[in-house]
Amino acid sequence: MNTEEFEKIIEKIYTDFSDVADRLSFKLLNLKKNKWVLSDVPYRQFEDLALVPIYVFDDDGGNGNVLIKNNHLRYWDITRKELWENVMENAVKIAPVKIRNIIQTLEEIRNIRIIGYENPDRMLVVSNEDNFFGAGAIFYPGVLKDLARRFGTDLYVVPASVHEVIVVSAKGKENGYDIIHEILEDVNAHDIPPMDILSNNVYLYDRKSDKLSICKGDK
Repeated sequence: MNTEEFEKIIEKIYTDFSDVADRLSFKLLNLKKNKWVLSDVPYRQFEDLALVPIYVFDDDGGNGNVLIKNNHLRYWDITRKELWENVMENAVKIAPVKIRNIIQTLEEIRNIRIIGYENPDRMLVVSNEDNFFGAGAIFYPGVLKDLARRFGTDLYVVPASVHEVIVVSAKGKENGYDIIHEILEDVNAHDIPPMDILSNNVYLYDRKSDKLSICKGDK
């Protein structure tokens, strides 16, 4: 995409709100690491994370996203509440959730066939269909609730990167918090590009309260 085409995209998102509302979505970022970027953005905070609104474009000139800033709201004459109602409504349509087990994920990444792995559904990878900034899919309505029903337990939610999270059962010591947290910190330190790191925290989804929060240790 050349400069002229991108300028046309920018110009478009300063038109009437109804022209862009159905292309609004969000991405999930680490709040502290992106404070300088988010200073003029109507983001939503969740623990140490930020849900960041974006305009998603896909046309003959290419595809990508543009950060929504506070001046967009002033130009559109809408509130943050109205913005986020549209963001959450359309994100699930623009970037539908994609859930695979760990083997399906590795086979897709490496383009190989893996056999002999027992019970791959014990570890599920949650992203979106594009596998790009898909970690936010855990905030789509009903996603974690459905996964907890599938496992029959509370869940550990592990932020593998800004693009996906890993979900495992929070029942029993086999998938204990201490082990998961240690692995996460090691992977973030050695295997994930700094710009793709989402968090060093493991989160716990409590199925009874339907709440997600930073996990402090084994149950």
